[in-house]
Amino acid sequence: MSSSSWTVQLDDAAGLHQAADRADAYEALLHSILQHEVASSLPSAIHKYLQAAALDKRNAAGAGLLVGRRVVKHMITNIIDASIRPDHPLHDTTCFQAVLAQILTSCASSSVYDDELVPARLALANAYERQHAYAQAAQTLQSISPDAAQHATETSWAALCVHSLRLFWLAQDLPAADQALRRANSAIHSVRDDINLVHTYKLYQAHTYAAQQRYMEAASRFYDLALSSDDAHAQRAALCAMLATPSIQRTELLTKCHAWPSSHSWPFHTALEKAMHSRLWTSEDQASLVPFLTIYDHMLVHHDVEAWKWAIAMHNIFAASRTFTSIPFQRLATLAGVDITACVKILAQLRLQNQLSTNCTIDQRTQGVYFTSSLAASERLKRSDARIGAALQALDTAHSRLST
Repeated sequence: MSSSSWTVQLDDAAGLHQAADRADAYEALLHSILQHEVASSLPSAIHKYLQAAALDKRNAAGAGLLVGRRVVKHMITNIIDASIRPDHPLHDTTCFQAVLAQILTSCASSSVYDDELVPARLALANAYERQHAYAQAAQTLQSISPDAAQHATETSWAALCVHSLRLFWLAQDLPAADQALRRANSAIHSVRDDINLVHTYKLYQAHTYAAQQRYMEAASRFYDLALSSDDAHAQRAALCAMLATPSIQRTELLTKCHAWPSSHSWPFHTALEKAMHSRLWTSEDQASLVPFLTIYDHMLVHHDVEAWKWAIAMHNIFAASRTFTSIPFQRLATLAGVDITACVKILAQLRLQNQLSTNCTIDQRTQGVYFTSSLAASERLKRSDARIGAALQALDTAHSRLST
């Protein structure tokens, strides 16, 4: 069928006075277009069809809107059905996406068909996702309004928010993922009975928190998921807790992860045990962690140090403060695996978070870090001497009694 032929038929259909007759004529014509048009001409053909059958004011307002809505719904249903057939041009992903995109573009200036366009937006988003075009898929889903989602049978507003969150996270678009997470936080309360959707929400909430370096929040959520799901989440909980800033909560969660039944089989079990006891990580410990942490390589913090390297450095500096009363600055930086500038920033951060003594000082003259003041060290030495003296005196007394 030539373009001029079905253009004439569109004009003929528009001349029918009865709404039902016009709708029937438009639907019959769509079948002809889908049957005879080739892939290269389908998008433009659909555009012309929409302009006449759905966007013409006679079919897009008042009583005629019933015609437009029926036509749009019928058109999208038939296009999606045709895409499933291997012998149809719409089975080609490129053609299918082009036609759906053309439909959405043609209808962009009007909101009267928002409800009817939901299946087209869902289908286009799924097509983008299959091609790993995650950001485009998420943006397509976000073009569905809350009202349209509420009227849809194929989805819900909460499902759209959670799906968008997942897609933006996969696209590594953290600002967009954060916005999607905020929407999902508000929407998820209405579908608490949907176990699978709530699980997906919690999973990508945890992933997003981890990507935002909110490690303790991520660890807590991964651990909650592990209690009702699989072992992999327990590993993620342990990893995020190890990356978290030292705190009582961190130690408590590390202890829970260490007690996890399968934790002894984890490649980073030794590093986990050392973290739990605030002991220094060796290069071997760090090497056992790296394969699991580089998912966040794209995030940088101070002085171009990757977030996970910064977290490892923070742990080792904190562990050093529990091991040494003082240490040469260069040796501390070496243990931390960062340069001296970064080392100073981490020391300051730990002090602000009350994880180091306020007496912790950096002596520029000796190029040393003192985790306790010289007075405190002296007092501790005196107390130690006193304990030793008391113990020796007790031994002497006991020896005298035995001798008599």
